Amino acid sequence: MEFPFLHGFVNYLHQHPHMGGFFTFLIAFAESLPLLGAVIPGSVTMTAVGALIGSGTMPLTPTLIWAVTGAFCGDYLSYWLGAHYNERLRTMWPFRKHPEWLSMGETFFHKHGGKSVVIGRFFGPVRSAVPLIAGLLHMKVGRFVIAALPSAILWSLVYIGPGIVVGALSLGLPPATATKFILAILALVAFGWIFFVLLHIFFKKLVSGIDKLMSACWRYLAEHHSTHWIMWLLCDPRLLETGGNILPPRVPGEDPLVRLWKPYRQLTLLVSAVIFLVLFGLTFVSVLWQVGLSRLNEPLFELFRSLRNQLGDKIMAAFTLLGDGHAILIASLIILAWLLFRRYFRATVFWIIIVVLGLSVAEVIKHLYYFPRPPGLLLGPINSSFPSGHTFLAVAFFGFLAALISQYLPTGRRKIPFLIAAVFIAVVGLSRLYLGAHWLTDVVASLFLALACVLFVFMLYRRKQSQVISPKALTFVTVIAVLVGWAGYGVPHFRTLEYDYTLYWPTVTIDTAGWWQHRTEEIPLFLVSRLDKPREVLNVQWLGSLDEIKQSLIKQGWQPHAMQLNLKNTFNRLSPRTNPQHLPVLPTLYQNRAPALVLTKTDSQNRQINLAIWKSNVTLLDNNETLWLGSIYYYKPRHTMSTLSPDQIEQLYQNATQQLIASLQGYQWKTIVLDPRQQPPVMRDLYWDGVLLLIRKGG
Repeated sequence: MEFPFLHGFVNYLHQHPHMGGFFTFLIAFAESLPLLGAVIPGSVTMTAVGALIGSGTMPLTPTLIWAVTGAFCGDYLSYWLGAHYNERLRTMWPFRKHPEWLSMGETFFHKHGGKSVVIGRFFGPVRSAVPLIAGLLHMKVGRFVIAALPSAILWSLVYIGPGIVVGALSLGLPPATATKFILAILALVAFGWIFFVLLHIFFKKLVSGIDKLMSACWRYLAEHHSTHWIMWLLCDPRLLETGGNILPPRVPGEDPLVRLWKPYRQLTLLVSAVIFLVLFGLTFVSVLWQVGLSRLNEPLFELFRSLRNQLGDKIMAAFTLLGDGHAILIASLIILAWLLFRRYFRATVFWIIIVVLGLSVAEVIKHLYYFPRPPGLLLGPINSSFPSGHTFLAVAFFGFLAALISQYLPTGRRKIPFLIAAVFIAVVGLSRLYLGAHWLTDVVASLFLALACVLFVFMLYRRKQSQVISPKALTFVTVIAVLVGWAGYGVPHFRTLEYDYTLYWPTVTIDTAGWWQHRTEEIPLFLVSRLDKPREVLNVQWLGSLDEIKQSLIKQGWQPHAMQLNLKNTFNRLSPRTNPQHLPVLPTLYQNRAPALVLTKTDSQNRQINLAIWKSNVTLLDNNETLWLGSIYYYKPRHTMSTLSPDQIEQLYQNATQQLIASLQGYQWKTIVLDPRQQPPVMRDLYWDGVLLLIRKGG
């Protein structure tokens, strides 16, 4: 599929970068205006701008400046409108018809004061109204500017940043695929924005509809004697609860079952549990048949694997301990002891049930069904990968506690325990994916199944009235228990855990003669991108000292470049001024390592040649020197999103190889031609000419 309009637009922006900045200014300016900003999807538009920066179409620094300027100007105009029209705003359209739009912003401003200008930019319902309210309430100009400018800067970085990553990742794909990838991500962001807006607009109606539906179902059960037994299972008729109040005693002779339609919450919990159980079943089917969600397992695994670093490993290892069975068991015993001490016997029974389920359900499934773990860990788990025991246990532990605490809180604060629990569950699930311990489907399936268990157990707990538990006391005990379990088990076992999850790659052992004759198929011929797609051909194998290789090529006119994975180098490569060679923003990794050496050279026709070299996983039995794997090719600008024919791409590889051969002073070399049948099938999209260059010291 071609996108001629998109190609033309991208080419136009590359040739007229000032227009890209102008468009960015307009988007940021409009997104900051009252009313208009509420309907413009800033998350989508600014992500698109970031994708164009990451793919090299638009420069980084000028575009960020335009975005910050547009956002600040929009905020200041809104502030001026509020200060100028003041109370007259309340009588002007559309605020005359919808006074709640101003009242909501005023409530937010009174609650947070001057800092509302900063945080309001990231709070959807009042995002574009806060500057207007600041002017309406006579906030001083200097104070407003001091708050609005950092807000505009932070907003630009947060909204553009993900798009830059998307654009940079797209460079590891073929041009046509890269275009589809960017469009797919933008479509996903747009869909998410639309879904959020619709959910926000119709949330009350949705809740009301669910309430009415459950009430109707409950009434149906009450009006048909054949279904009364279901109601008796879900709810104790002597302890009916409506809005937290116990109903008065029944009138003598009155049929209690007629009144049972009111406590529909029990039915809602049961239906929700069944829905999550069905979702678990669908996820399990996708794992069995390797369809649907399972297709994301490999790409996401490779993406997280490419992000591994020493600091991230330590943080994620600490996070994964929050779902470790030993740490959770210690915390659970502390909470159990407190429940018994306070004589919350009913809560104690159900706490034991949920902990036992959390520790056993996932393990039982692992014994009944085996699915291999992701590869590449030094001493990773060897049991079945499906489902994730850590995720299941985290959902059971934190989810049930959140439900237990929230039911005794005021209505406006009942969401807080669930939000906190969601954060803990999210970091545990994310840590399992980052560390390479589980596939995506393992984590998702555990989430669905554990939610079903929590909802069902909590439904049974609510069936009868129990002693009111102090939410503050239970929260305090939970914090202490989690800290004791996390530190008590984690501190002595952290080093071992970190070592077990170390990335590991097997080595290949051959002799020098076998390598020179290319008698092994275990040496890789290509590298994959962070999205698990073939990206670069490894068409050079060089035996020798890296320093000697570097110095010999520098003497032949090659220019070395630093490609270490750090923030400074990454931002430098986003700017054409500091990166005139157009080196990739995110370098291709081999065994999670950036190239040990990157060099460029310009030929007689002013065309750029790129050479990247990685240390291989090959050990030579009769030689102490290191074998290096390299990729050499002519640089092809990617901002145009244009495509080349297979013959043209082969020429790029072949001519680049000839340029390197001309620089091999003092080295012995030979070429081996691999026809398409000798190349891995996945390399077809790379259109390699099959020429493999082997280099070693001259005899």
